[in-house]
Amino acid sequence: MSTLLPNAPSGLPGDRPLHAKRRLAVFGSGVAAYLVFFLLASFPAVAESLVAPTHPRIAWTLSRISALLPFSVAEVALVAYLAAWLTFLGRTLRVVVRGQRSRKNAGQIVGLVVLRDVGAITFCFYMVWGFGYARPPLAERMGWPVFTAPDSAELIDLAEESVRNLNAAYLVLHGVDDVGHATRVADREELDDAIEAGFARATTLLGLRPSVGWKYGRAKEPVFSSLMARFGVQGQYSPLTGEPLVVPQPVLGRSLTIAHEKAHQRGVNPELEARFLSYVAASLAPHAAARYSAAYYMNTTLVRELARDERVRLAGLLLPGVRRDARDRAEWWRPFRNSSARAVGAAVNDRFLRANQVAGGIANYGLAVRLLIELARQTGSLDPGGEA
Repeated sequence: MSTLLPNAPSGLPGDRPLHAKRRLAVFGSGVAAYLVFFLLASFPAVAESLVAPTHPRIAWTLSRISALLPFSVAEVALVAYLAAWLTFLGRTLRVVVRGQRSRKNAGQIVGLVVLRDVGAITFCFYMVWGFGYARPPLAERMGWPVFTAPDSAELIDLAEESVRNLNAAYLVLHGVDDVGHATRVADREELDDAIEAGFARATTLLGLRPSVGWKYGRAKEPVFSSLMARFGVQGQYSPLTGEPLVVPQPVLGRSLTIAHEKAHQRGVNPELEARFLSYVAASLAPHAAARYSAAYYMNTTLVRELARDERVRLAGLLLPGVRRDARDRAEWWRPFRNSSARAVGAAVNDRFLRANQVAGGIANYGLAVRLLIELARQTGSLDPGGEA
């Protein structure tokens, strides 16, 4: 048999057929999916008509199936995949060292398997979730006007309102200015149920598609939470299993992170839109801890836009208990803040977002402030529930 044929062994007893056509076909499916995404991104209205009715059904089904198990299916699948790859590489290296397989044959097979896996993962990613990046912006889908930047007076007024809302949320939780210790984290399942209810209310308030208000599978705490935190990751949505994974953290970040990953679960792809919708859902959740977390996020997001002297002035207006909780949150994240792994995680996330046409990469998170300001303009209040 000629060695020029794609599936022909090179002559050593351990050489194996390349199966090049089959493996390259799988890789080609991933390339095709990515090209279709770029085409859809040029026609957002078409993407909306094709993606919006189908992706939520896929995500809902996956989330309800994976929710039957108490652990993260995504983590188990990832560990199994990495174990299979290490086994494959170990066996390949062993037969090459023994002289039973040529290095060329082994290298070709490893390369083709890499291409096959990249193609398969890319294809599945876009089919179940990734095409959602091509949809029109959330503000456009809600019929909101093009954003205009606030002047300093409007921004200061909003920031002051956020301080009042945050203090009020703390008082609802504790009834005093300072309970004397960091606010304890609420039960995760209670928070999850409350945030699901918040999404149902947000669907009505914002006129979103009914699928946003469906009840999806619960968020889970990953086994590798410490590793995720080291990479600067508070939460992660697994599109292939429909699971929101949330790192356990202090009260000020817990509910917003759950809601953020649940927004992704509902087909809200861009980070700024997920952050905005997570705020609305948590604010409307029938749980004081969720509303407290939402109020803190709104406050820090708006105050960050102010000059330093205004930031200092508004920080002095916060209740002692709120400042205690803010210190508790900062202290919890301190060991992970300056790690090299965090820089790597940020770089990888930035490249992923840019590859999916998310403007600004990781800077897209910060653009949520535009939707938050427009929410206040459209509703007359920063607090969608109107309770503060």
